[in-house]
Amino acid sequence: MTDLRFLGDWSVWPAVILAMILAAIAWYLYRREVRSRGGSLAWLLPALRSTAVFLIVMMLAGPVLHHRKIIGELARVMVFVDSSRSMSVTDDFMDLSRKLHAARAYDLLADNAINTNKSGFTVTSAVLSNDTVAAAVEKFDALSRWQRMEQLLLHEKNGLIPKLAGRHNVELWTISGPDPQRLWSTEQGSPLPKVLTDKPEKNGTDLGNALAQRIGQKKDERAVIVMLSDGQHNQGNSPIETAKVAGGRNIAVFTVGFGALERPGDLAVIGVKGPDVVFFEDRVRGEIIVKDDMEAGKPFVLKIEDKGRVIWERSMVTEHSNRRRIEFDFPIKEMIDEKKKSSEGVEFTSFPMTFKVTIPVIEGEKDQSNNEGVLRFRAVTQRRKLLLMDGRPRWEVRYLRNIFERDPQWEINALVAGTDFNDKWKRGEAAGQFPSKKEALFAYDLIYFGEVPRKMLNEDEFEWIKEFVGTRGGGLIFMDGRREVYREYTWGALASLFPVERLANPIKEPPSMLVLTDLGSSFGPLRLTADAADNARIWRNLQPPHWVASVKAFPGTETLVEAMVGKQKIPTIVLRQYGAGKVLYMGTDET
Repeated sequence: MTDLRFLGDWSVWPAVILAMILAAIAWYLYRREVRSRGGSLAWLLPALRSTAVFLIVMMLAGPVLHHRKIIGELARVMVFVDSSRSMSVTDDFMDLSRKLHAARAYDLLADNAINTNKSGFTVTSAVLSNDTVAAAVEKFDALSRWQRMEQLLLHEKNGLIPKLAGRHNVELWTISGPDPQRLWSTEQGSPLPKVLTDKPEKNGTDLGNALAQRIGQKKDERAVIVMLSDGQHNQGNSPIETAKVAGGRNIAVFTVGFGALERPGDLAVIGVKGPDVVFFEDRVRGEIIVKDDMEAGKPFVLKIEDKGRVIWERSMVTEHSNRRRIEFDFPIKEMIDEKKKSSEGVEFTSFPMTFKVTIPVIEGEKDQSNNEGVLRFRAVTQRRKLLLMDGRPRWEVRYLRNIFERDPQWEINALVAGTDFNDKWKRGEAAGQFPSKKEALFAYDLIYFGEVPRKMLNEDEFEWIKEFVGTRGGGLIFMDGRREVYREYTWGALASLFPVERLANPIKEPPSMLVLTDLGSSFGPLRLTADAADNARIWRNLQPPHWVASVKAFPGTETLVEAMVGKQKIPTIVLRQYGAGKVLYMGTDET
């Protein structure tokens, strides 16, 4: 593969424009001198002179004819850089000895300027007495983690990527959320950028999902992953588990850490977890995830505001505990009544609600731009509708039917098949009938889909249910059973909705206990008490079910509860996002 690249101080187009202008001037001047000559020389000589001028000026762009010949299969090196907001901070609070080591590595300090093996008082004295060393430390303090990473990766002579690109297929990716973004690769044929085009501006860091998306895209591919990050993973699945999966596929993962071992003093609102939908007469309950890296003992206030009006607040004291989960609870009926009064004559089924979660800045915070978050949900003002379907009147079905029929916030339509599965449910809009039109099905908010034999619905109706979740944004609950009816749904429209894969061998041994996962402990409906440790203990002491389905959770889903069968953990309650809606799978019918 041969291509022409421009690697000079000037970019291509400015050099081309300047070269054409100067070439035209040279042609005009020399043409005047040789005008007296006749024949073709009067044109050829000026053309040669102007061509020479054009080529000389184009040398500013540094043209290089690049030829690359690949013998065998190159290994793929995937370089991931963390572009979250925490990479934009400086490390002026870093240990002085580490600063000097880093200053030498970034060519800010000559190798013989100081013995960086020393530490403590000797190093401090040297810095105070040596202007060169003090200047190097000052320059290091001014560089953010992101700037240092750019130099480490992209430096023309000593950069990691230029060294690797000569022998491997290199891909450069940034991580600033659940989906990594590719900035550059050797296969594109374009020159390596001198700076990273992405900027460290986003709050969340999901190191695990970024790796998972790139692992094993090509079977038996020789690949290596290099990750550069400050290690502040705060979203998604654990990157350690993803790295173990990579190791199982012979993909090595190398990590390069940035930043001080000590966390900079900072308070931040990392995330807000709350319900998607709330009945207007209910209270809104959830939790705020706060990063608390401040020195312990400093007072601060956590607030939830609606257009400047404080709805909820709590006075707290810093603990230097890194991650804190603070629960909130407040009513919304009064606010909805105000919205109704201001919109008289207009009937609303729901109101979108947006609140600002904020921590007023306190003295000593390193980053003052991450003290706000957002709480969003939909407040419904009418009764929500549930479509309950099952193939038999299980105790679970009877319990759910009774509890929803007594709840004034819900309107339930229950369909339970009889002993003769040849009798399909009637179609229509009345109670006890399956909706005859897709629009009527979309009027529901939640569908409970139990052990429904496949013959009870047709393929178009299965497509309606799929669209109900993915497009309409409705909720769907699967509840498994001993008859294993769900094996009938391994193909067709509903197959893609299941968050689990059914395994061939059933589980014969009963579970010994139910265990909340980390995600499950922060899931509001599974909280039996306010204290997280007490809640986990209560779940472990609950009477375990006599049976669980033999399933495996798909990647990207959220396992909330696991059943312990011997030493094996079986996913029992699994949640997944599907399009605009959500799907919840229950691996037992003894809840």
